[in-house]
Amino acid sequence: MPAYMVARATIKDREKFNHEFMPLIKNIGQTYNAKLLAQSDNVQTLVGNDTVAHAAILEFPDLATAQACAQSSVFQEAMGVAENCIADHYVRLIDGLPVTAEASAAVKEPAE
Repeated sequence: MPAYMVARATIKDREKFNHEFMPLIKNIGQTYNAKLLAQSDNVQTLVGNDTVAHAAILEFPDLATAQACAQSSVFQEAMGVAENCIADHYVRLIDGLPVTAEASAAVKEPAE
C-alpha cells in the first residue's frame, strides 16, 4: 500500500531551493524509490486561511519506506538546507489506501 509525503512551504530563496535543496530531494526519490507526483507554486486553498503557495507530494512504496526516508541522514540534510531557503515548512506522512481492482479500473476509465 503506498504512502505519501506531503510538504508545503514558502520559498524564500529560489536559487538555493533549485540548486541545493531539490537535488537532495531527487536523491531521496532515487534512494527510497519515491516518485514526485506533484510540485507547484500554484496551490489554491479551498477551506481555511493557509496562504502558503508551494506544495509537493512524494509517493513511496509503503509507509515503512516513507518513515525510513524521514529518519535518514539524506532527509535530515535536506531539512537543514531547507532552513536556509524556505519558511512555513510542514512535512507530513500519509498512509495510502490499498489499491483494489475497482479502484484501478476507475483510474483507467474516466468518468463520462
